[in-house]
Amino acid sequence: MINFNTYFYSQLYRYFKGIVFTIFFIFIIYKIYENFNFFEEKILLNIPLILIIFFVHNIHHNFLNLRLFLLIKNCTNYIGSYFNWAQIFFDSLTFNILISHTGSVYRAVELKKRNVEYKQFLGLYYISFLGYLIVNILLINLEILFIDEVPQKFKLYVFIILLFTLLISVSIPRLSKIFIRIFNFLKFELFKKLANISLIIIDFIKTSVQKSKTLLIVFVFSSISHFFEFLLFYLSYDLFMDQVNIEILIILFSISFILDRIPILSNIPGLNETIFAIFSVPLGLYFNESFLIKLVLRFTGYFSVIFNFIIYKYLNYTNK
Repeated sequence: MINFNTYFYSQLYRYFKGIVFTIFFIFIIYKIYENFNFFEEKILLNIPLILIIFFVHNIHHNFLNLRLFLLIKNCTNYIGSYFNWAQIFFDSLTFNILISHTGSVYRAVELKKRNVEYKQFLGLYYISFLGYLIVNILLINLEILFIDEVPQKFKLYVFIILLFTLLISVSIPRLSKIFIRIFNFLKFELFKKLANISLIIIDFIKTSVQKSKTLLIVFVFSSISHFFEFLLFYLSYDLFMDQVNIEILIILFSISFILDRIPILSNIPGLNETIFAIFSVPLGLYFNESFLIKLVLRFTGYFSVIFNFIIYKYLNYTNK
């Protein structure tokens, strides 16, 4: 029954994603046809700037790649070279483009072959994702704090998101231990196994975080990644806007960053861009402009992943 439900919901998600993507594709074709002069001026005549965005994406993706490699080497007994890991990393990103979340499964399986247990992988995912999220939201709070033109309500909302993220990151391990005690009390074999696995993951997270290098890697590389994400957003914003308003830019970047961290929204092409455009209109942007800002970032990111996928495949092939 569990397998049937899992299959049913995965198929439902795939159909939903396909429908949204089809609507999004038709919408894009229609908008290009309706605003061909705008599209030609902003896209076709600005290929050098788009190539710069693609180049920055490449650097950013390789920083993310290096960050995870250093975390894995620091927290586990991973056996493998950097180039070998890089191929796994970009293979997994390519799988995620094709079918959402399959990349994470592939990454876990490949790391298992290289002496990294599934439990360690889950612990690393927790540290990497929440660490990245906390550092970036903290930096966003600092960026908007000293800009008077940013509404106080918006500052408050972003600060609440930071507090909520910190609360979640601290509470999950502690709440998990409470549930583990309940499961042990029930005396069911399945619950005991889940409890033991959870305890191993929690202990791994605790041990890893206590290592000074772990926190240093998370903070330094997340801060550098934040710079690249902001730079990419600025370049795409500048591509479609004649004047750059720093207050609006930072607000839109904050909205974009938060939307990109919501799995369902970020994984379905068109949905993320549409929601972002809806938020952008009250801030003085046209729907088409804000939609294309996100669209350019999505597809240059896709091309960067595919480019690195090919490069590391070749490097690993020639080094055999």
